[in-house]
Amino acid sequence: MQKAQTSIFTKVGSRVSILSNVKTAYQDMKTARLFKKHNVSTWAEYHLKFDPHYNLQATSIKRMFHGYLYIAEIVDDSALLTNTCDNWEDGYDYLRKWLATECKGKARAIIDRALRTEHLCSNGTKLVDWEINTFGSNSVFVAFQDERDYLIFLLKWRTA
Repeated sequence: MQKAQTSIFTKVGSRVSILSNVKTAYQDMKTARLFKKHNVSTWAEYHLKFDPHYNLQATSIKRMFHGYLYIAEIVDDSALLTNTCDNWEDGYDYLRKWLATECKGKARAIIDRALRTEHLCSNGTKLVDWEINTFGSNSVFVAFQDERDYLIFLLKWRTA
């Protein structure tokens, strides 16, 4: 009876796989601790909550979405109502799902009360902004970092 010989490569390979398993378990433990600390369950939720281009304490919509180049406003609830959505809450959920699946770049939507303000620049162009306050009307604001996503949104949702 001959003894089965194990090569040195088998021993090294098994050590490497054990080491990679330990590293993976350690990374999973660190991720679970981070998620528990910040009260999130996925990386997508973490990045949505701690977005560096979004400032929740801002006093205007443009300052709130300071890292987003394109901002659209949905004033009329009928834009949120589709064949599958009966009320604006379902329409808002459908909008957020549409943004997650259809947009190539970063996009986010919020519901907030704001008053539309227009400022005239010295060169004759109008700057539009929305000042956040409690007396404004409820509007859905959608911000995009990619121009293509913004244009597709305008065509799909028919907003001005």
